[in-house]
Amino acid sequence: MEKQIENLENNVQIFQMSKCSACDTTLQVPAVHFLCKHAYHLNCFESYSDNAKQCPACVPIAERIRMPSGKDTKGQSSYQQFQKELENSTDPMSLISEYISRGAFEPISK
Repeated sequence: MEKQIENLENNVQIFQMSKCSACDTTLQVPAVHFLCKHAYHLNCFESYSDNAKQCPACVPIAERIRMPSGKDTKGQSSYQQFQKELENSTDPMSLISEYISRGAFEPISK
């Protein structure tokens, strides 16, 4: 996993999404790309997003993970849930990228 983190920090990442996740038409620049592999035309992103730091498609998922109480529906903390998924993951970098794109590591605003 350390090697994958180093790769993200030091190497160019290629995003090859060809369609906008909002309008499902061919992407044209300017475009916004997320590590979760969603991509948007800039105008689609601005129209659909309430938060400039989060993927609009992943926000509902993030809301399920980041309950105001810090607990998920099964009573585990979000951190415990993340740890469990990370331990069982065959691709930990993809899991971490998915959580980052959902905003799971952002402070919870009250």
